[in-house]
Amino acid sequence: MSVFNLPCCLGKEPNVLFILADDLGSADVSYNSELRNAKTLIRTPGLDELASESVRLSQFYAAPACTPTRASLMTGRYQHQAGLVFPLPPWASTGLNLSHTILPQELKTRGYSTYLVGKWHLGGSVGFEEYMPHKRGFDEYFGAHSGEFDYYTKKTSADSFDLWRNGVQEFDPLHATLLWTREANGVVDRHMETKEETPFFLYLAYTAPHDPLTSHPDHLAECAHIKNWRRREYCGLVKGLDEGVMNVTSNLKRHGIFEDTIIIFMSDNGGMPAGGGLNYPFKGRKGSMWEGGIHVPAFIRLGNTGPGGYWYDGLMHVSDWYPTIMSLVSDGTHKLQSADLSGVDLSAALKADDVSLSKREVAILHHDYFGNCSAFIKGRWKLVLGRPGEQDWWYAEADEHMVNADAGAVGRIFEFAADLLQKMDPGKPVLQWMLIHNGMQMLLDAFSGLPKYNNLGVFPPTIRDTNMDNSTGPAIKYGWAAAVHPSVDPEQVFLYDMKDDYLEAKNLAAEKPEIVAELLRDFERENSKGSLQYSGNHMFAANMPKGLLIAMFPVRCELFDNQSLRHEAAPEILFGGAVIAPATGDQRLQHILQDIIQTSRGG
Repeated sequence: MSVFNLPCCLGKEPNVLFILADDLGSADVSYNSELRNAKTLIRTPGLDELASESVRLSQFYAAPACTPTRASLMTGRYQHQAGLVFPLPPWASTGLNLSHTILPQELKTRGYSTYLVGKWHLGGSVGFEEYMPHKRGFDEYFGAHSGEFDYYTKKTSADSFDLWRNGVQEFDPLHATLLWTREANGVVDRHMETKEETPFFLYLAYTAPHDPLTSHPDHLAECAHIKNWRRREYCGLVKGLDEGVMNVTSNLKRHGIFEDTIIIFMSDNGGMPAGGGLNYPFKGRKGSMWEGGIHVPAFIRLGNTGPGGYWYDGLMHVSDWYPTIMSLVSDGTHKLQSADLSGVDLSAALKADDVSLSKREVAILHHDYFGNCSAFIKGRWKLVLGRPGEQDWWYAEADEHMVNADAGAVGRIFEFAADLLQKMDPGKPVLQWMLIHNGMQMLLDAFSGLPKYNNLGVFPPTIRDTNMDNSTGPAIKYGWAAAVHPSVDPEQVFLYDMKDDYLEAKNLAAEKPEIVAELLRDFERENSKGSLQYSGNHMFAANMPKGLLIAMFPVRCELFDNQSLRHEAAPEILFGGAVIAPATGDQRLQHILQDIIQTSRGG
């Protein structure tokens, strides 16, 4: 009998602590610096120590944004099959599809007590309580429903208060990172006092280091060596996160359950350089299909259920956690309630550090029906379709400026304006300043005669001097687009060799159309294993702001007039009378909307 199976064999299944960071880049944790030379000025001793004892995942993929990753984690499905492909706004009238059995519900079938502390972001605005966590399998919940809020006031960008305990609002002025840590320790303490013989699942979803850039003064003091103010404030948020992880794990040790607890850590998506994040050496950022948006830090400390202390190089997707966790806690005996999960059980491969044991050969990294952006990976090849997103911002640690000097006068003007606006109101989310920033950019483009300036960051010399060929591939028409991805422009195809080119520097689609064709067919085959869910794409609620709305897609922002987009066929079904979608007049869009209406009526 293996010593790694003792908790199960003794009759008590292992506890599970799942720690999710928010917008943490691949080069924002120091343990990751040994991988691809991802140097960082931020030191994370707590995470480093934990990672040194863990199975560190070198090829782990999340979704490009917060809600989709959380949906995939909770359901064990690709985010588009879970119905949520972009972030829900604070006033969302919908949430994670109620038909799904989600991870805490699955764990409760094995007698687990389930707790959530921190960010939910899968629905639950006022009037739609059925989407709140305590209605979805969590015994106790303390945290925020939406995607971002002020760390102190707990107000969102929509000026709504967002701190809840089991559906009832509370207020606590303590910095949110400290608050989540305190609450997580309290959960463990209470559980050990009253339910010591019962295993627990604690989902600790920190809001750090997501903007706004308001770190706690004690944590900011540890980052004085960083010159750039955005990076420095961001460093303070990461320091708070790292300290929190140390405190929570120390509490597990105090209770004597550290080795009896599986500990998982990951980021929900790549970093946002406008908010201080760093994805070096990858290009791109949160919201993009580039590696910087979806290739994130992650590890699992198996405790008594398995070994650790090594890098696992096999492919893993966030949806794999669901079946993998259920296998680990049951020693492989649990029968899942849902048979059509996208995620696969990787427990054997992770324990043995043997990729040949992996059931994960391909992965749909993202498939956004409305945003026209998808990514798929198989072996060494990565296929990107549609609009992959910006490839901009930092590639290495910045100095006093957030953009490299090569960005020129235009880049400096934008940086100065963004810095000035944010320093006037530090509590304002970076995203709002980015929208103003993008508006300034469009004005300058229109009136100055300057070429359109999309990338505020530049490639470092070692990359900039190479052939950065991001031209589109050939006009590939295999009939696949209509069947699988109706919104993709068949000429917008990117193919990268991730073994020799993880920088995604050279698009090989034109040179290797046979590989593109193979991946398209594999994409279609993988996608056919699950059905597309529409409910989560109903982003906007009946109480949405009137007039102009900002519709957030993973790779772009667009303005819509909610009065001009009314869909008279079913105004009561979609968003209280407003349909938010690209105002193109495209007939295909009308078919999509009709499909949504039928799905909504049927569900």
